[in-house]
Amino acid sequence: MVYEALSSKKTQEMYKLIHSLKSEGNIKSGYNEAVKSVKNNTAVLVVIAKDANPPCLIDPLPVLCEQKGVQFVFVESKTALGKACSVDVDVLACAIFVPKHENSTQISNKIALVLR
Repeated sequence: MVYEALSSKKTQEMYKLIHSLKSEGNIKSGYNEAVKSVKNNTAVLVVIAKDANPPCLIDPLPVLCEQKGVQFVFVESKTALGKACSVDVDVLACAIFVPKHENSTQISNKIALVLR
């Protein structure tokens, strides 16, 4: 499957959003954590790095997101995604999530502003 990454401007806005939501505790960093969040129906948006090597590492995640009805986007750099997640390693994916008992409207609105 071929997916387009966000534009450079939207990517930078997404990194800023991820960084701010990380401090609020609404980011699950890493491929496995993103998968768990999707499976647990807490993910609002999954952000996937397009430069995974080999690319097949990330192939199952968009399929899972589509099956679960979770929105996902691609960004160009796993290194930049790691920095946005406030970690010192490359990150292949992260999930913006909201715990099941909380309202996701505020975070969904922030995401919509970036993706508009």
